[in-house]
Amino acid sequence: MRQNKKYTKRTLLLGFVVVMGLFSLTGCSDFFQTLADGKNAVIDGAADVKDSAIDGLTDAKDTVLDAAAQAIGDGPKDAILGAFDAFTDATGKIALTEDGSLQGNRMIGEDNYTGSYKADYNNYSDTEILFGGTALERESGDTVKITCSLDIDSGEAIIFLRSGAEEPVALLNDTGEYTATLDVSGNSTYIGVWGDNYTGSVSINIE
Repeated sequence: MRQNKKYTKRTLLLGFVVVMGLFSLTGCSDFFQTLADGKNAVIDGAADVKDSAIDGLTDAKDTVLDAAAQAIGDGPKDAILGAFDAFTDATGKIALTEDGSLQGNRMIGEDNYTGSYKADYNNYSDTEILFGGTALERESGDTVKITCSLDIDSGEAIIFLRSGAEEPVALLNDTGEYTATLDVSGNSTYIGVWGDNYTGSVSINIE
């Protein structure tokens, strides 16, 4: 009877050792594989979050650019382009509207791309080209920050941007404020005001 008990204990001990051995060969492998799968899931999740964040930033950037590029109707567009043609000299270089012809007070900053302008208009129907130039590589950098406001009491008015040979786009065409960072590298870039029987005020600051 004692021998049977001793045999049973040895059998149980041997079985335990065998089970542990199998676990070490299979269970541990599965365990570490599960850890590896978990790690990969975390990495993949982080990658998805990063991609979503990048997509969100891209969408936000596109939204800002779309908001800054409001279409200008044919009438104002033709008037603005006509003003550019009027300022074109024999060399094909576009000049800014002279100070004496402006409705307000312009202060030029470190170059023609920057400065400030404030004006009150009374039944104004014309175009002023206020800031900008044709430098392909601006010494002070590729971008400027514009902050502007438009107040329309009557008539129509647009604070516009023209870049390169592209058609003008409206930064503001209604009473309100606008702020953005604009790329001024590689193309001619101009900021101006167009009005049609316009009464109101404009403020522009570019730095």
